[in-house]
Amino acid sequence: MLDTLKYSKQLQSVGVSQAQADAQAEALREAIAESVATTAQLDGVAAALHSDLSAVEQRLDTKIEAVGQWLETKINNVEQRLDTKIDALEQRLDAKIDTMAQSLSAEIRQVSADVKTLRCVVGLLAGLVTAVLVKLLLM
Repeated sequence: MLDTLKYSKQLQSVGVSQAQADAQAEALREAIAESVATTAQLDGVAAALHSDLSAVEQRLDTKIEAVGQWLETKINNVEQRLDTKIDALEQRLDAKIDTMAQSLSAEIRQVSADVKTLRCVVGLLAGLVTAVLVKLLLM
């Protein structure tokens, strides 16, 4: 705050009359009082700012929560789509594996049948060779 008495005394010390010094000191006090905020005014502004900041914080918290829920929904949707695609791929692979297994099983059965046939043929050939050898020896 402005010390008007001190200010008036300083003006008087340089030759200004007391009436003029007091008038100037009062005018300066009023000018400063109008342009300088009081502690109560500053406290009011601080309280208003605090209230405004709290409101902004609440709005941001709400928006952040909404974005978090939106992201969670999106992630869940992507996860479900990926699970569906993975399940479909597993089914296709299982079907291919089953088809290949059936094909291999059929080929193994065919080879087994061919081996039995070859055994029979080899047995017949061995019998024929033996018969031919016996016939040649008896001759």
